[in-house]
Order: sequence, then C-alpha cells, then structure tokens
Amino acid sequence: KPCFYQNFEEIPEQHRSMCKKMYNLWILNSVTLAVNFISCFAWMFGGGGVTNFGLSLIWLLMFTPCSYVFQNLKYAAFKFLFFNFLLHLLLN
Repeated sequence: KPCFYQNFEEIPEQHRSMCKKMYNLWILNSVTLAVNFISCFAWMFGGGGVTNFGLSLIWLLMFTPCSYVFQNLKYAAFKFLFFNFLLHLLLN
C-alpha cells in the first residue's frame, strides 16, 4: 500500500464533497507555502532580509508535512468514524 493514498470512492457519498473540499484546501495551503518560500527567496536577493527567507523555509519544511498528517486524520475520520469525529469536534 502506498504511503500517500487518497481514494474518495471509499468515503460515503454524503461526506465525499466535504472531504474533497478539505483535500483541495490542503493542496492550496501547500502551494501557498511554496509560493511564499519562492517569494521570500526572490525578496532576499532583491534587498530584503534573510529572516523572512529563513522563516518561510521553516514553515515550508514544518507545516506541509504536519498539515498532511492532519489531512490524513480527516480522511480517515470521514472514511470510518465520521460520527465519532463530529462528536469530538462538538465536545472540544
């Protein structure tokens, strides 16, 4: 089984569109972090500081994998235990 596995056909039909929207938001988040990194890299050579570039590198390397872990948890919740996931969200 591959490490990165997303099959929306396994999600019940009533939750499939929400799961796809969350997946697309995760992709958008990752792309935004990559664009931020590229922009800060260009800004660093254009006269900006190194601090912004360093922070964008940290954010890209740290938040992209961490957000995937959270996305994978949401995928599993929609796949198996949507009611328990919803109850957890409401109680916390």
